[in-house]
Amino acid sequence: MSAGLYEITVNALLDRGVALSRAEWETAAARVGHERAPALLVELTEADLLPAEVLPRAVADAWTGPRRPTHRLDPEQWVELFGAAGYAVDGEPAPRPGAPVRLYRGDVDEHRAGMTWTEDRERATAGCATAWTTLAAPEALLARFTAADGGEYVVDPTVLGGIAVA
Repeated sequence: MSAGLYEITVNALLDRGVALSRAEWETAAARVGHERAPALLVELTEADLLPAEVLPRAVADAWTGPRRPTHRLDPEQWVELFGAAGYAVDGEPAPRPGAPVRLYRGDVDEHRAGMTWTEDRERATAGCATAWTTLAAPEALLARFTAADGGEYVVDPTVLGGIAVA
């Protein structure tokens, strides 16, 4: 999508000034494309155009759309957005786990405290030189996405406890 079409879409929604329904969010996100959905999310959230009942789905769509969501928004922005949306599983509000969860992540040392982790140790170690593990407290868990390949948890890396080599 061209930058011009993105701007036209955003400006039309902002000019309208009416909170979006879930269907309207999905249409707008599809129109701007996966890679620009995070920017759209920020603009609509700042304009208070995404109501509480739409926000969990919107944050989930914006997170799962781009290939590397933390290249589109800073982790601090994501933590704020996930916090505003509340804990969700696959974009639907859900109770936060009541106990710490053992998680794994495969990455180089300087990225060991990233936002995406999995409960599947095998998945975390596949093709990675180093696998990390942490026992994530419930308050560190922002969201969960289930999938046939093991899924992932999104965490607030600033709240994670110790991270060790798995």
